[in-house]
Amino acid sequence: MPHYNRYRSRGDLDHVAQIRTETSPAGCSLAANTVNFYNVGFGYGARETMLDNEYGGWKKRKGKVFAFNDMLQTKTSVALNGNTSYLFTSVGNRCAAPVLKQTDAASGSLLAYWTSPCPHQATVLTDAVIKSLEDEVWTDCLANRGKGYANLLESFAEADRAWRMLQSPFENLSTLVKSFRRSAKRHKGYSRVNATSKDFIMFLSSEWLRFRYGVQPILSDIAAVMKALETGRPRDPIVVAARSSATRFDTKNSVGAINSSTFRVDYSIATSHTVKVKAWWYDRYTPSIWNDLGFNAQNLLVLPWELTRYSFVVDWVTNIGAVAYANAPRASFEPLGGQVSVTQDKHTFYVPTAMTNLLPASWVMTGGCSDTISRSDKTIDRHVRPPTTNFVIRSDFKLGNWVRATDAITVAIQWLNSIGFSKH
Repeated sequence: MPHYNRYRSRGDLDHVAQIRTETSPAGCSLAANTVNFYNVGFGYGARETMLDNEYGGWKKRKGKVFAFNDMLQTKTSVALNGNTSYLFTSVGNRCAAPVLKQTDAASGSLLAYWTSPCPHQATVLTDAVIKSLEDEVWTDCLANRGKGYANLLESFAEADRAWRMLQSPFENLSTLVKSFRRSAKRHKGYSRVNATSKDFIMFLSSEWLRFRYGVQPILSDIAAVMKALETGRPRDPIVVAARSSATRFDTKNSVGAINSSTFRVDYSIATSHTVKVKAWWYDRYTPSIWNDLGFNAQNLLVLPWELTRYSFVVDWVTNIGAVAYANAPRASFEPLGGQVSVTQDKHTFYVPTAMTNLLPASWVMTGGCSDTISRSDKTIDRHVRPPTTNFVIRSDFKLGNWVRATDAITVAIQWLNSIGFSKH
């Protein structure tokens, strides 16, 4: 399909700010004060650009074939906020008769003038971090292709293990009571409390894992089977989309200073950086109840990994499982293609924190510097990617989620107990 590039832009950082300085003449001269105007070393305003590939005849082809196009959109805005001023007055007289003081004053966007050619955007999330996040999201998206309501193939393979986990909780409770009684006979005082506490922690961790990986999956499978049976399926092929997304956020703070012969201005620089990655892939295939329930080739090929002990813990940290699913063949699937969209939002603020008179014995300072600078940059990079995957360390282990954190703690407790750590 033929295509051509388009470039569009709107606005510019072409507004110029000024500062005004006013200095009194030397000696006993009664001449007017000297006034000067100076331009700030960078412009402010807003600018947008867009570069993309336009496919000819898109409207005619819409709904018949899929056309994906690359796009790079940028938005930059710089704002100068506030208008401040200062005045330095000499302690001594520049003239005894008449009595005259030496003065030195300035007003306007002082911080912007002193920090030129800033403002710059500090590096927060590096290109390597963003590339790794994109690879992670893209691999997860490809792994989700043709994903059904459940994976009963894995559930049946683990039926024996699940059944052992679902043995009566009263048996586990009975074991706990017996251990309490043994501890009461063997230990006294603090050692008794310590022993019973370990037994109780083991009981809670076992019951949590029983619920999360025994009861909950069975309930989910039952709900998935009911949904699959209720869902109608067309006889003709349909287009389905697999999607995935992730967001990273970080900040960076620093300080700066402007020094002159008579004063010092300290200021802070705060930068925030948000990266959001979205990926989507389209396939055409004929739906079936077997695929919806997980009886398909990709689940069969990845089954050995799912049955590996602690493989789910490895998948918390890396994307090994996702790479396996992404590269498994999809029988009867017609791939149509996909794209990735990377949106970056970066905001920087320059804020003065103090203005100090360095020569208080010679000058009296009034006023100060309180104007601020803000800069915002937003880029949207949408591009086509081939269906290839990369191994990465996951950007977020999701331990901030209390369920995942509890899973990790209980798995660690069970593992430490299995190697005899709790006996020491």
